[in-house]
Amino acid sequence: MNPVVIGNATLYLGDCMEILPTFKEKSFDLCLTDPPYGLGVLSKGPFGSNAKRFELSDWDDQGLSREQFEAIKRVSNWMIVWGYNHLADILGPCTRALVWDKWCKNDCQLSFADCELAYSNLKGPARTFHHRWMGGGRDSETNKDYRYHPTQKPIAVMNWCLSLSGGVVQSVIDPFMGSGSAGVAAVQSGLSFVGIEREPEFFDAACLRIEEAQLQTKLDLRCAEA
Repeated sequence: MNPVVIGNATLYLGDCMEILPTFKEKSFDLCLTDPPYGLGVLSKGPFGSNAKRFELSDWDDQGLSREQFEAIKRVSNWMIVWGYNHLADILGPCTRALVWDKWCKNDCQLSFADCELAYSNLKGPARTFHHRWMGGGRDSETNKDYRYHPTQKPIAVMNWCLSLSGGVVQSVIDPFMGSGSAGVAAVQSGLSFVGIEREPEFFDAACLRIEEAQLQTKLDLRCAEA
C-alpha cells in the first residue's frame, strides 16, 4: 500500500479495490484505463511474438467487474475505459464512443482486431484515431523489444485520449495501470497521475517508463528555456 512517488506520479502496487476506497469522491478529473477484458490472453497460450517474455498468469481471466466500475466512478469525474465491446454489459451506454483504428487493410488476414473501442462519459461526438499498430507494422514504438505488457496500448493513443478532455483535466488515475502507458502520457502532458497495478512485473515496468518520461520531460523543458 506504500506508494512509489516519481515526480507528479504516485504508483501503487496492489489491488485497486483495496486502494480506491482510500480516495475521496471525485478525487480525479479523469480515469483513463485499459482494464482486463476477461479473455485469458496469457493462460490460454502464446500471445504473439512476445509470449516468452511474460509468465503465464490469471491477470486477464476475469474482466472488469461491476463493483470495480462503481469504485472507479466514485473517484472520477470523467472516464475513458478501453474494451467497450467486451465490457458493454458492465459499462452501459456511453455518451461519446472512441475508436482506435489500427489501419489494417481490407485484405489483412491477421487474427487481431482491426480496431479497439472505448467507453467514455465525455461530452461531444464519437471520434476515431488512426494509428497503425498491427504486428511489426507500427506508427510508433517500433522497437520490438519495447513491449512491456502483452496488451500494451501505444502512448500515442493515450495522448489522443487526453487531448479530447478540452483542457479541463489536471489529474488522471489508472486503476489497471499495466506497464504505465496512461501514466507516461499524463506525465508528458504535465498532469498529475495515480496508477494502481497488482502484477509486480508490470508495476516495475510502469515505474521505469514513467521515471524515464519524467526525466525526458524535464530535459525538454530545459532545452526549451535555453
